[in-house]
This record gives sequence, structure tokens and C-alpha cells, in this order.
Amino acid sequence: MSNSIGPIVFEFKNNKYIGYLSNSSGRNVRIKICYGALLFSVPSSVVKKYTKDNSKGKMLTLFSTEQEREVDYTPLFTYYMEKLGILKFLTKKGIKLSGIEYICDAFVYMLGERKKVVYGYSMANPGEFSVKNRDSLEKVYNEMALSYLTKRTQELAKVMEVPFELKIGLSKANNYLGMNNIKLNRIIYNSALYAYEPDFSDAIIIHELSHCFAHGHGKDFYDIIQKYCARYKEYSSYVSSGMFNLEMVKKNG
Repeated sequence: MSNSIGPIVFEFKNNKYIGYLSNSSGRNVRIKICYGALLFSVPSSVVKKYTKDNSKGKMLTLFSTEQEREVDYTPLFTYYMEKLGILKFLTKKGIKLSGIEYICDAFVYMLGERKKVVYGYSMANPGEFSVKNRDSLEKVYNEMALSYLTKRTQELAKVMEVPFELKIGLSKANNYLGMNNIKLNRIIYNSALYAYEPDFSDAIIIHELSHCFAHGHGKDFYDIIQKYCARYKEYSSYVSSGMFNLEMVKKNG
């Protein structure tokens, strides 16, 4: 889902949500939850028509930055939230989404800590994240995310006695936080994982490392995870809901 529009913060029945929009080759709308965001996969014909009808007369290329600025996708998101009963589904499953972005113009989350973004490479105070300009924000963040996730994966791989070296990379896809390519001995992460406090992100890293021993998601696989992360189910649920730290978990209790 690298060709997607978002993140877009929208409101539905007095709650804030984060949405991404992608083209679906099928006829049905699919919605997936990942790190606190709702990933809407909508038939291409619907997206194209909606974009054309709401582009203020401009000819826009799908999934361009200009399109994101010119078109308001909130009505499309709220329509499918209502039609598919997403709120009822979330309530039934006991899922509470934070509705908070991990990176935006004003702030970023790093290892569970919210930091104010300061532009101009000034001397950053505690609780601040200093970058040259808006264009460099994601680049610098991604570099820091890759550095941390690489080091932490290597540390945990040593603890788990993974029998081979792993290559670590970042992906632009929005529909997962981590993926282990066994054939290439390579794990790729979404930089959003860097937003979570270490105990939470460790759960996802251990999940991916466990695939070095068990390819599927059967009992053997979860036995390995349980051995190294006894609170995996709890921590991974926080990650799915976009709760970057325990303070957010308690607040949304």
C-alpha cells in the first residue's frame, strides 16, 4: 500500500481517526487497522470519480501530493465508516484508536516520547526535535528510526540466537509495521515503529525475529514469541491501536 493518500486526520461521531486511502483492484471496500490508522482500500473507479468530482476543476494525478492538498477525503472516509459499521466493530472488539499521528509538522513521537518539532537546526531542548526544514523532517526521522531499529533488532537477534545475520531496511508501505523476508534474510520495518516506547516496539521486533524459526503463525511461532515477550498480546494491541506509551494507554483505558 505504498501508493496511498494519507495520513488524513478526520472526525467521525466526535472522535478523531487517521485514515489512508488506496486503490483496490476488486469491487469491495476493505478496511484494515494498523498502528492506530484505518487503511481504506477502495475500488479504483470510486476513487477516480470522487477525485474528479472534488478536485475543484483541476486535473490531478492519483496519489500525488497536490491531490492530497486539493481534495477533501473526509466525506469518503465517514461514508464508509457509517456504511460498514466500523464504529460498532471497534466497540465490539474493544479497540480504541488513539487518532494521533506519529509524525506531523508540529510534533513527532520517538520511543514513546512526544517531541515538539523545531525548525532551523537550533539547539534543541529536552522534548524538542530539531530539523533544518519541513522537507527534511521525514528524512531525518527515518534515518533515526532505521538506526535504532537496526541496533535493537541485532541485540534481540543475539538474545534469541538467530543463526544468521539479518539485513534491516525501512518500507513506505502503510499496511504493516514489520515483515521478515526469510529468503533474503531481511526484515523491513515501517518507521512508525520508532514512535513507540521500547517495550511496545520490542514486541513487534520479536514477532519478526520469531519468523526466523517458524514461518507461519501457528502454536510453535507464538510459543517462541511468548518465551521472549510474555506480554506480547498486550503490547501488540497497544501498537495496533496507536498507543505510543503507557500514558496514552491509561488515558484511553
